[in-house]
This record gives sequence, C-alpha cells and structure tokens, in this order.
Amino acid sequence: MHSFSALLYNSYASHPAFRSGNSWCIGHAQHDLEKFNRLYNQMSTACSKGFPRLTDLIEAKQGLGQLMAALRHQALEPYEKNFLQELEAEILRVLDHDYALFAKRRRPDFFTRVIFQKHKPFLEKLNSQRFFIDKLPEDAVKKILHLGGPHLELFRERMAMGKLTREDLSFNSGPEATKITKILNEEFEKTGINDAVSEYMNQPMQVGGQAFELSVSQAQWWRNGFMGLSRTPDTLYAHLDESIGAPKAIVYLTDVTVDNGPTGYYQALYESLGLNPLQEIIGRVLANIGGATASPLKDYYKKAYHQSMTSENFRRHFMLLPQEIRFNSHFGWDIFPGSEAESAMKGLERKMTGPAGTFLVFDGSKLLHRGGLVNQGERIALQVVFGSARRPKLRKRIASQYLSY
Repeated sequence: MHSFSALLYNSYASHPAFRSGNSWCIGHAQHDLEKFNRLYNQMSTACSKGFPRLTDLIEAKQGLGQLMAALRHQALEPYEKNFLQELEAEILRVLDHDYALFAKRRRPDFFTRVIFQKHKPFLEKLNSQRFFIDKLPEDAVKKILHLGGPHLELFRERMAMGKLTREDLSFNSGPEATKITKILNEEFEKTGINDAVSEYMNQPMQVGGQAFELSVSQAQWWRNGFMGLSRTPDTLYAHLDESIGAPKAIVYLTDVTVDNGPTGYYQALYESLGLNPLQEIIGRVLANIGGATASPLKDYYKKAYHQSMTSENFRRHFMLLPQEIRFNSHFGWDIFPGSEAESAMKGLERKMTGPAGTFLVFDGSKLLHRGGLVNQGERIALQVVFGSARRPKLRKRIASQYLSY
C-alpha cells in the first residue's frame, strides 16, 4: 500500500462516521479487476502507439461486468443492489468518455514541438509537478475587472439579501464572459501557455470558459462536518476533479493573502495514493450515485452533491466497497481530525498567495487542491477551464508569440 493510501485507510477505520462491519470481497473476480486495470492503462497510453483499440474497451467492459456481478451476489438488500447498479452504469459512462478522449490524443505538431519554445518551461512543470504559477499583466486584470463590474454590484445586492451560494456570487455566460475568455486566450497565446497545455494533453487546447466569482467570509458552504466530532478537519474541500480531460486555472483579480481564500494544493499527494484505474474512476463518479430524480436511492440517501458522505446510508454503502476499489475524490471532508492523514496533508499543503493577476494552471485530476475558503474579507477570481480547440493559423501563432512585444 502506498504511503498516503495507508494513512487514508487508517483515517477511515478510526473515523466514527465511517466505522463499519465487513466489506464485500473481490474474491475470484480479482482477475477481472486486473484485466480492467490493464486494459484501461493500455487505452490511456495508446497515443504514443496509435489509436486505442476498440477491443480493449469491449473487454474492459466485460471484466467490469464480471466484477460487479460478483459484488451484487454479496449484496443483502435491494438498496445495496441499486447502489452497485448505478455505480456500474456511471463507470461505463466514464469509460466511454475516457476512451473518446484517448482517441483524440495526437503527438503535438512539428511547429509546437520544435519552433515554438515559450511554452517549454510551463510544460516541464506540468509534466513534473502537475501545475505552474505565473501572472497576468495589470492591464489585462483591469479589463477583466471592468467587464465584471456590473455583476459585482449585483453580487453585493444578493449578499445583502443573504444569498451566498456560489451560484449567487458568480457568472459564467453572456457577452462579458465571452470577452473575458477572449482576453485570457490572447494572453495565454502570447506566453505559450495554451501550447503548454496542448502538449501536456496531447491535443490542441485553449481556454474554453471561465466563471467570474466573488468569494466572501459569510459564505460557509464548504464547512460541512460530521456530528459528534470535536472539530472539523483542516482539510475541508480538498479534492481531485472528476474530469481527466479539462485542465484548469485559478486567476486572482484581487490581492490574495492566507486569510482571504488562497488556493491550496498538495504536490505529489496524488502519486502517493497509488490508485488503480477502477479505484480512480469510482472516486470520480461517486457524487452522481443517487442523484437522479428517478433514482430509487435519491430519497434513501438525501445527500448533497460532492458531499455524499453527509448521508449515513451512502457512507455505509461506500464502506461496503472492497478496499481495492474504494475511493472518494473529495476525501478532504472525510479526514478524521487529529489523524496522521490530517497531519500529513497539513504538512504538504502549499497556499498560493499573491497580487492581482497571479494564476495557477494545473491538472485538477492529478493535483489534490482546494480553494476559495475565505476566513476574512473577500476574493475575486476566475475559475478557468481549458477545452479542445483548433490550433490558430501558423502566421497568427508567430505574430502572437514573437511580434506582440
């Protein structure tokens, strides 16, 4: 067991909200688990050898079906079977999505690899540590704040009425959002950041969208805890993103200190988890189980999205999963206060502070992170998502990177 994986396992075993009896066993389906993981790895690395094979996808689904059938055979009541059925359906959905992503991957074009060089330092950091930090010019920050000004006025009116959810205090669509996205892409083309993300993902990418967000100390949506604990853990909201195909950036539009919502990240902790492919996928889909209106589990769980563990019934089902495949991507809320896992995470966490314009570009599926937890004052920031794109024409790329200054 990998180093932090063992600490996380012990934290769940010690946590009064997660203690349970026996879990289901993999048993004779171990070879099906190994088959699934081997085939998934083959598909995910196919870009260096050609297209992922459709036969690998089909056989991975067959292995998954055998494994889930073995677990359903151990389920004792209908809700447990419903849990496993929905879990299998979600895994299959993600498996198809990931296969389509792997099929898009290509080696970067000659000009990106050989001619353009500005992105190389960024790419090196993405490959080695899953993130890098840089800064937007002041004039770009001013333009973005000007575009968001009318929305900020509306956000403050909502705050006065006690409306403090993330949806109440952010916007991600409309003409202003489109203009902000354009500004970001112009800046990221100049500096080679779009090229770095493209080469990291093995497909052309650019800023696909962003959310302009006001975070304030009055908003406490992230302070979920479990009854009976002396305190909440110091790891609240630490998580990995569900999508493996959408790198992100956090851009500060105001100065950020340790008190007004710095983004926190835990370098190399993902690697220390030692997750196998199926375990990782299960962590990515858990939030969806029992969420659909027609789900027989919806009223049984009564859980909040991304805070599934607030439901005692859901926690019981989660702990029934065999250790080899059990994982929750949003495990920061689950850590037992005072545990070695909490202590290790506190020691690893780094918080990005800095003046307006400071930004973090990162692979959220492989860099554990959390952000926007404001204790005092407020923070204005952009939550940026990269998406697939067509490469700009060569002359435009040359003009952007070499003739703009």
